[in-house]
Amino acid sequence: MRSRILYTEIRDAANAIILFSKLGDRTAAEGIVQWLLQHYYNSRRNYFYFFDNKLFKSKIDFIRWQSWMALALSEYIQ
Repeated sequence: MRSRILYTEIRDAANAIILFSKLGDRTAAEGIVQWLLQHYYNSRRNYFYFFDNKLFKSKIDFIRWQSWMALALSEYIQ
């Protein structure tokens, strides 16, 4: 049911980046990072969106979502 309303949210993608980074699959992690930068990153304001659904994108820049991506990106670059 959730997938019919929400396409994905930033925590799902961050967890995937962390998982693939720890498993050593840099190609999969890189693909997710690139996809997030294209679809979930606001380059003018330098923050990640929380979620995307059929009606709108959540463009509220809560620190919680930014911290998930900070953790994911730090795992990715290690």
